[in-house]
Amino acid sequence: MTLNGPPDPPNPVLLFLGKLIHKVFGQVQWQPPEWLRWSGLRFRQAIRYLIADRKRLLAFVLAFVTVAGALAWYELRPRPHYVAYTITAPKLTEYDENGNPTIAR
Repeated sequence: MTLNGPPDPPNPVLLFLGKLIHKVFGQVQWQPPEWLRWSGLRFRQAIRYLIADRKRLLAFVLAFVTVAGALAWYELRPRPHYVAYTITAPKLTEYDENGNPTIAR
């Protein structure tokens, strides 16, 4: 498309696919659920509340940066290396005919 010339003609393949999808599925309209509208409204109200006062905004940004830094520090700490071991009971000490003990290992 050039800025000075006429617009490019629409792609016939895309037009055909659009008409086909429209004939197969009909007109699809999506409406968000109520909880999503409510959440969006509360989010916008919170943003307006923070922006209304610079001190509040600065306190929020400082708290956010602090929490993000703490999480980054926690995630980037070195991980300990654990050693697996098992404990087994020793075998009984056996004695020969002279009474000398033989310790099994």
